[in-house]
Amino acid sequence: MEEITIAEKGLVKLLKGQRHPFEDGESVRISGVKGMKSLTNESLSINGTIHKIQVVDQNSFYIGDTTVYSNYEGEGSARNVKTANLTGFKSLEACSYLQNIDSNL
Repeated sequence: MEEITIAEKGLVKLLKGQRHPFEDGESVRISGVKGMKSLTNESLSINGTIHKIQVVDQNSFYIGDTTVYSNYEGEGSARNVKTANLTGFKSLEACSYLQNIDSNL
């Protein structure tokens, strides 16, 4: 990483010549960053946090609110994280539109 800005939409910029493989909506885990300690608890930092991203271009993306951290001092990486996507369905009985289906079908 070259930089992580302090903003409501924190921007991660990669080093020149580096590209990321991410797409909008994916989640990444940030690690290895120097600086960016929590402003309320210095024992915490941005390292190990997971962020849903918004791609800007091939070498930068937004990670969300970074205003709770001190300034970026250097280094770091972002790795794709696979997250569970819970999906809910109505029961067959709850689907009222199915009540009108001909039982001879």
